[in-house]
Amino acid sequence: VEGLIYVAEFHQKVALPRVPADVALVLANCYDDLGTPAILPDDQRGQRDLVTRIIASGHSRIAYLALRSGVEAGRLRTAGYLDALAAAGIPHDPALLATCDLPDREAETRLLLATIDAMLRLPDPPTVLCCGTDKMALEVYGILRSLGLKLPEEISVAGYDDYRVISEQLYPPLT
Repeated sequence: VEGLIYVAEFHQKVALPRVPADVALVLANCYDDLGTPAILPDDQRGQRDLVTRIIASGHSRIAYLALRSGVEAGRLRTAGYLDALAAAGIPHDPALLATCDLPDREAETRLLLATIDAMLRLPDPPTVLCCGTDKMALEVYGILRSLGLKLPEEISVAGYDDYRVISEQLYPPLT
């Protein structure tokens, strides 16, 4: 073997067994403490760019349904959300930021429902729900429709990661 490419399922830190010095190793979607060459997503910039685009579309009450902070992408994407708000001079409202990513799918759905319900009951509710992933956005579409809300007339939804199996099948199309 002349070289190896190790691809992780999601953006994360890894600890791999050492490979012989004459075998090239490149990490994809992950990094290690050894400084192994790695190709990483820029989750912070991606989220910042998405929220900046949402702001440019006229939204200022932007809720973020975040990934858990223990996940690298969760920490970075939340930072990108806050960066975009700050750059636009929009004060961060803690009521519009909630971690909604859980390992248990049923628990996550219940949490999303409760979080969205609480956000929509705010005196000044969000006009858009920005989701940590497209998978989460798919669930949010269903929750909003079950609440009788029209997309995008009454509320908008944005996803992150352009998982095309999801983003291209939703109507209206997912941002």
